[in-house]
Amino acid sequence: MTPRQTAKEAGLKTYRTGSPCKNGHGSDRYVSDSSCVDCAIARGQKRYEKKSEGIKAYSRDRYHSDPDKYSAQVRLRRKNSPEKVREEKRAEYLKHKSIYVQRAKAWRLENPESVRKAARDWHKQNPEKSYAAVVKRRMAKLNRTPVWLTAEQRNEIARVYRKARGLTISTGISHQVDHVVPLRNKRVSGLHVPWNLQILTANQNQSKGNRLVPNE
Repeated sequence: MTPRQTAKEAGLKTYRTGSPCKNGHGSDRYVSDSSCVDCAIARGQKRYEKKSEGIKAYSRDRYHSDPDKYSAQVRLRRKNSPEKVREEKRAEYLKHKSIYVQRAKAWRLENPESVRKAARDWHKQNPEKSYAAVVKRRMAKLNRTPVWLTAEQRNEIARVYRKARGLTISTGISHQVDHVVPLRNKRVSGLHVPWNLQILTANQNQSKGNRLVPNE
């Protein structure tokens, strides 16, 4: 009995042959027609890209034909179906998350002043949340500062922060102290110690966030 027949009798949708397809993929095959799973995914991506370009072109044509009418329709839909619009945007983001993340990162690097202004505006509009975030960061440092640190090591930490402030003043570019191993991360929690500190520009630090970036 062939692997396909065995999988079919077992009620499975895919099976493995152990040999690559004509395009060199070593993935499973579909029981229904023996086609390669990776090939099917690649064809689906091409169809999506083609369809996506068509949708974008159609939307551009509609917008340029009557911008005011198009904008009014978009606003009306957002007003009448806010939950549906949010769900669609969320689904689109999750489907192409890596692309959106890269675009956002590139925009932040190209528009540092806009990023700083947005941060200042948010802090002004949300003073309670801003204060809570500051307290949370301070508590994280206190909780992750070992009691066994020597006085010299604590002074070294202070020197790192003074150096960051000095770089900000001398260069005019905001510099911040970052923890190489984040204090708050889902997988690991670092310590607030001198050898876990590094100085980054504000843009670099914001791009890194609370991620653990392995050494090159």
